[in-house]
Amino acid sequence: MADIDGNLKIDVKDVSIVSKAYGSVDEGFGTPVASPNFSARADVNADGKIDIKDVSRVSKDFGKIFTPEDP
Repeated sequence: MADIDGNLKIDVKDVSIVSKAYGSVDEGFGTPVASPNFSARADVNADGKIDIKDVSRVSKDFGKIFTPEDP
């Protein structure tokens, strides 16, 4: 789910979080230290980098409102 800030809405706050972290990478093979602006919660697809795939997912879900029962 692309609700990054956990308020059950995909809104401008979620877009802002992904935008601020865009282009950053997590630590891993070949990258001993994560980028200073890396945010694990902005890594929607959990691939260790904030890229167009994460932005696309948030954009696709933009405007959706979830209930606590939604997966």
